[in-house]
Amino acid sequence: MPTADSAPLPDSAAAPPHRGEAEHRVPRERRPTPWGRTALVLAVLMVVVLTSALVVNAPGRYLESTILALIADGLSVLALIAGIVGIVARRDRGAAIAAVLIAVLGNPFVLLYGLGALT
Repeated sequence: MPTADSAPLPDSAAAPPHRGEAEHRVPRERRPTPWGRTALVLAVLMVVVLTSALVVNAPGRYLESTILALIADGLSVLALIAGIVGIVARRDRGAAIAAVLIAVLGNPFVLLYGLGALT
């Protein structure tokens, strides 16, 4: 005579099938942040924004060119910081060094005072 403990379980309450060792999921390793490439992209974007600021300034639209130059300056600072982090963390070091050079030499204020000193 069946007891309450030996009653068959419904299909929905049955235990899931056992997962074999081959199906065990291995956790993925986190990829390191590519600081050098990120800094290089920011530096190139800074050059593009600065160039567009100079082009907009040609017809005499000073407000728009000033805003674009300030955006380029902010991108330059971000590229410089990301480049320094990339150099220190040894993540894409070559790209980080190139980004630091572009960020420093292409900074609007450095260009303004550097070219102003030559006149």
